[in-house]
Amino acid sequence: MVAANPRRFAAFAALPTAVPDAAADELERTAKLGFKGAMLHGLANGAFLDDQRFRPIYARAEKLDLPIYMHPSLPQADVMRIYYGDYAKDFPMLTRATWGYTVETATLAIRLVLSGVFEKYPKLKIILGHLGETLPFLVWRVDTTLKRPDGKAANFREIFCNNFYVTTSGYFSNPALLCCVMEMGIDRILFAVDWPFVPNPPTTKWMESVPLCDEDKAKILSGNAKRLLRNVNGGPSLRGAVATKQSGAKSSPRFPLSRKRAEFGFSTRSRVRGNPGSSKPRILPLPPPYHRSHIYSL
Repeated sequence: MVAANPRRFAAFAALPTAVPDAAADELERTAKLGFKGAMLHGLANGAFLDDQRFRPIYARAEKLDLPIYMHPSLPQADVMRIYYGDYAKDFPMLTRATWGYTVETATLAIRLVLSGVFEKYPKLKIILGHLGETLPFLVWRVDTTLKRPDGKAANFREIFCNNFYVTTSGYFSNPALLCCVMEMGIDRILFAVDWPFVPNPPTTKWMESVPLCDEDKAKILSGNAKRLLRNVNGGPSLRGAVATKQSGAKSSPRFPLSRKRAEFGFSTRSRVRGNPGSSKPRILPLPPPYHRSHIYSL
């Protein structure tokens, strides 16, 4: 599918995570084939992926300048039983998208920061779905409580906002999105659908109503993915979500987010490395439908 539509789709590699050295080699092999990174799923034989044994994967990802997408998976069996057993029969999604996936993936992200992997590999890039699995909302509290006396110091907020990206997959809420923008900056957010778990039309319709300016919408819809995934050929963006001058459509109102952040002493681009946004985004139409969860239109 990617080979047939290289301007519309790109792929993440599936790695043999349980064998870290082989996984690192596979990441490099697939990079030569044009893959844009790798997607890992939850635990590996019961071990969290912050364990030292998985460092070869992160070392190679930093060397290749490729992101790692941490996708949710089911919690451990004991966690499933103790935390969710009373209600899982009547509410089967509780262990998955409702809450179990979120807790599991957010826990992994916190453990990765505390493990020191980003001190070892400071250019490592991690992607989280579902608008960061609640962490953008929690990042201030996590950071400040980790800095209380009698504990090892951890710059959680700095690392999270500089080494992580979040996607909109399965989380189509204006307040939640604006929280992520205010905490992480517009350049850290990637558009994604959640098909087949969530229908596509509400997803794309939601982006039309997001209270951001056209330039910022363009970054979420395609610009940030092009930069992160190094799509040098450019490519299409979401049809109708961003009005263009050529079409004569009315521009969406500018949400005063930059001004809002300035009141708190930081700007929307204060944590962005390099110089993204130096040229005006190129907006092109993309015909529907969007075919697969977490496959980005570049």
